[in-house]
Amino acid sequence: MDNPFIIQRDILFGEPFCDREQEIERFLSAVRMRESICLISPRRYGKTSLLNQVAGKLGELGWLTAKIDFMQALSEIELAKEVERTRVKLLGVWRRAVQKLGKSVKGLKNTKIEVDFEDLHFSMGLGGSNESDGRALLEESLIRLRELPEKAGMPLLIYLDEFQRVREIDPKGNLEAKIRANFQKRSKDFLPMYLGSRRHMLQMMFADKSTPLFKSATLLSLDTIRIDRFVSFADQQFKRSLKGYFPANFATAMGQFFHGHPHLLNKTSAVIWDICLREKIQKVSKDICRRAMTEVIREETDAFLEVNRKTPRRHMSVLRQTAGRGTVPKPYSTEFLRACNLTQSQMQKIIDALVSDDRVLRDDTGLHIVDPLEELALKMIGSTPEWRSELIDRLLEEA
Repeated sequence: MDNPFIIQRDILFGEPFCDREQEIERFLSAVRMRESICLISPRRYGKTSLLNQVAGKLGELGWLTAKIDFMQALSEIELAKEVERTRVKLLGVWRRAVQKLGKSVKGLKNTKIEVDFEDLHFSMGLGGSNESDGRALLEESLIRLRELPEKAGMPLLIYLDEFQRVREIDPKGNLEAKIRANFQKRSKDFLPMYLGSRRHMLQMMFADKSTPLFKSATLLSLDTIRIDRFVSFADQQFKRSLKGYFPANFATAMGQFFHGHPHLLNKTSAVIWDICLREKIQKVSKDICRRAMTEVIREETDAFLEVNRKTPRRHMSVLRQTAGRGTVPKPYSTEFLRACNLTQSQMQKIIDALVSDDRVLRDDTGLHIVDPLEELALKMIGSTPEWRSELIDRLLEEA
């Protein structure tokens, strides 16, 4: 029996998916208006899974859809590889769709693509391009991708994941200018969407008047999961798969503790489901919730510490002090400077760096940690397993 709470991979269309009805409808509305959107959130909020649901619904309406993942791309030529690989895959999907309808496939030349990741050898049917010129390869790949709807006779939606990599590869914005110039020539049947986790960078790319992509997409922030929707979803999945029962008070307490963080809720629910299956328990108890939450907190805190081994000590001090307070109304106050053991000038440099890295947000109310998962891990650093268990027990007792 498969666990319905999917972790460590994107959720595909047709699989159990919690909440996001409003966000899905917003994207479908954008598709009808041919409006590009740039969706921003911390990692593990389910951006790609959300677009998978949109893509699935569009597939039922006769659209071609595809994700282009820029996360691992380190150069222009690797960006070109991802674009061309996606285009070739789409050609295969289109051919199969046409052949299923009993029609012949004509009008498109065969495309050759050979990618060797060991020596970065890159050979494509892109006549005339210098293979060493990654920007030229990317430009021609984008042109062919943009022209695919007209040749295939089907509309195409692509979603470019971790799109901020374009700016990280080319800080001067020349790549963005190439993409803007290309996509401006698109027909109504070619629609790009953008996803990313670097809020500060993506807002600059799409909202700064001096940047090539200014106002070429509507910025949209993905929020945490609505707790009432999670409560309903969790109980529904337990009833469907185990004929079990997840009490609303425990699910609500869990949602509040994790501040609606999609990954934390899904992972904890997956652990609870597995305990119930192994121990043949149908009703989720306080003890099962405590065991699962304690396990997830331990794993996520350990993972956070490993990822942040090289984070400067003073930066970690500011992060931990901010997480402990929730909000720091006056980060340059004598009290906060003393708590972090920093001077005002040191604090200013550190906050600027943390804002640029999308680790803290500075607004009218003060300083906050951006990601609830990171905030939780920061609070748990140095705490004992016994203290964590007592904390969770008190939470569940009050539920």
